[in-house]
Amino acid sequence: MRNGIHAFLRLTQFTATAWLLAMAWMSLEAQEQPSAPIPAIVLSQQLDVYSAPSTGSLRILQLKQGALLEVIGSEGGFARIRYRLEGEFPVEGFALEAGIRRNASPDQIPLIQSKQQDYEAKNLLEPVTEAAPLVNALPSESPDASLIPKPKARESMLIVSKPKKRSQNRLRAEGHFGLGFQTLAEDLTTKPSDSNSYATEPFLSYEMSGVLFDLNGRMTYRASDSVELGLHLNYDFTVFRGSVAAPSSSLSPNIDESNVQALMHEVQSGPYVRYEYRLNKRFAIEPELSLLGAYQLFTTNQLKTNDDLAPGLQGQSVLMNWQIMQVLPKLSVNLRMPNELLLRTHLALGVWTSFSESPTTTTDANGVALAEEDMIRTGAPSSAPMGINYGAQLNWNLKRLGVETMGLIAFFNSRDVSRTFSGSGNRASMLMKDTKTSTRILNFGIGAEYLF
Repeated sequence: MRNGIHAFLRLTQFTATAWLLAMAWMSLEAQEQPSAPIPAIVLSQQLDVYSAPSTGSLRILQLKQGALLEVIGSEGGFARIRYRLEGEFPVEGFALEAGIRRNASPDQIPLIQSKQQDYEAKNLLEPVTEAAPLVNALPSESPDASLIPKPKARESMLIVSKPKKRSQNRLRAEGHFGLGFQTLAEDLTTKPSDSNSYATEPFLSYEMSGVLFDLNGRMTYRASDSVELGLHLNYDFTVFRGSVAAPSSSLSPNIDESNVQALMHEVQSGPYVRYEYRLNKRFAIEPELSLLGAYQLFTTNQLKTNDDLAPGLQGQSVLMNWQIMQVLPKLSVNLRMPNELLLRTHLALGVWTSFSESPTTTTDANGVALAEEDMIRTGAPSSAPMGINYGAQLNWNLKRLGVETMGLIAFFNSRDVSRTFSGSGNRASMLMKDTKTSTRILNFGIGAEYLF
């Protein structure tokens, strides 16, 4: 009997506790989630809107006297409000109850149209032509019309961390500087002079690394809210220093390891078009199509060890100067994310128009033409080189730190290029025939950008 009474008391206590918690939760939900938004008006000269119900939290909006808004909840001494930027984009936050007046003008609704991107606009009040769900909220709080200030024609609008003047211009510019690390690796495979089949291993493989200096600029014209046209200009300069290891001992035993210095210059320029597709309030995708003209120049101090080449003597050239001119169709996809982050990815296919290497020795000291097998060269370019470029760049704008015109970047790029040569050549102590080359260029680094 005693155990039964004890169990009954525990069950009663548990039921009462659960009922009280449920009532408290329902009361809180009823307080925070009103049945319908309540129209309100700003009474104070300026009303600060915060990200949380605390004056110590981040201030996200500042509304002027007369601005019209909606109350969607309350917490403590704060009202949870919703304000529509440019009459379309809702922004929610918390404001002090003392600065607003609920149920402003039950027979009217605000129509706000923005004419400037810095959110200075006019307020228009038009009679309601049909029943609106906002009218029936809290009818007992009908305001005294004498207490509601009448908004002026071009006032009672907000200031949202007021954008810089650059946001008002359709024509803008931006540029960045980057410092990074770049590697260049190349394999050369050929047919030995006494065979029509390619060797199973490259007769020459080398890899160099160096410091990369990257300069990038854009001129942009905003044709509409979602379409952007522009001109892209990029210049990369790399200083290489490293060792070129000895080629395969089975093919070229006479070439020694050499310390190589080289420079690479690359310029890309051309127009682009970009379209912005907004996924939601926080994310947007921007496909971008570019058509670039590119020029690449590679120069090295390691050409050949002998000044005058006698017929029949194998040359000691390891690296050659070369230059490439090309047309580069490029597809980029940009992803705009919260916290001022922008991820750029790109893919480009090289449509090569010209390739040459130098200096090549085709005559002896007396100007007499050498036989093909005696020429210091890789061979005669026989087909348009094919290449693929891909990479990514992450931008972080410093707007949250109060510097909207500055940003930090991190980048990564990779290029793979293949070339074929016909005829005989003489390079790295190897008589060659129908040589094939495979080149890989990889770079990564960090930098800073400035938005003009």
